[in-house]
Amino acid sequence: MNYPYILLDADDTLLDFDRSETCALRDTLARCGLPSDDGLLARYKEINKGWWRAFECGETTKPALVVARWADFLRACGSGANPAAANAFYMERLGSYSFTLPGAEALCAELARRGHVLALVTNGTADVQRRRWSASPAAKYVPQVFISEEMGSQKPEKRFFDQVLAALGGPDRGRCLVVGDSETSDMRGGKNAGIPTCWYNPAGRAAAEPWDHEIRTLAALLTVV
Repeated sequence: MNYPYILLDADDTLLDFDRSETCALRDTLARCGLPSDDGLLARYKEINKGWWRAFECGETTKPALVVARWADFLRACGSGANPAAANAFYMERLGSYSFTLPGAEALCAELARRGHVLALVTNGTADVQRRRWSASPAAKYVPQVFISEEMGSQKPEKRFFDQVLAALGGPDRGRCLVVGDSETSDMRGGKNAGIPTCWYNPAGRAAAEPWDHEIRTLAALLTVV
């Protein structure tokens, strides 16, 4: 066993965030009196990604982020809806939609069967992530859940991973593996903390820099660990 401890990202690694986000957005746009067409959905998602990038770089806080993204979006749409109210409704709806990516449950089940210690590591909002994750059939195989909002630190900060490893009993970092789809939070975070990395890259994008491992399918992780 190369990596007894596996730190798994949630969204777009095990959970289908795009599907949950789209469902919650359609509900929220209707609530705000806006059409839920593909153009508006794409505009929100782009604005949201920009704010999350700023969060990962330490340029904003999560409480500021979640309202500011809606303020920017509603302003761009010419809507007078209240950004804080829109965000509150959106977050409630987002937590109600849980979709597990194909192969995620089988992967977690097999890793657990082989005796790996599995932990979920996510920057998502605590209430939303816990509701979505607890509804996933993969959750029963991953008992440890670490959410940045509850820890006072976030990926890609070294401190976040230091806290995770301390909670797991302080295993040798070389025997741990960070697995995720994001180079800026998962891969960079693992590297910052001195933990080997495995980039889940189903789209086959060019890497920003070399990572320890790269996989195109979730099942391929079994050949790495």
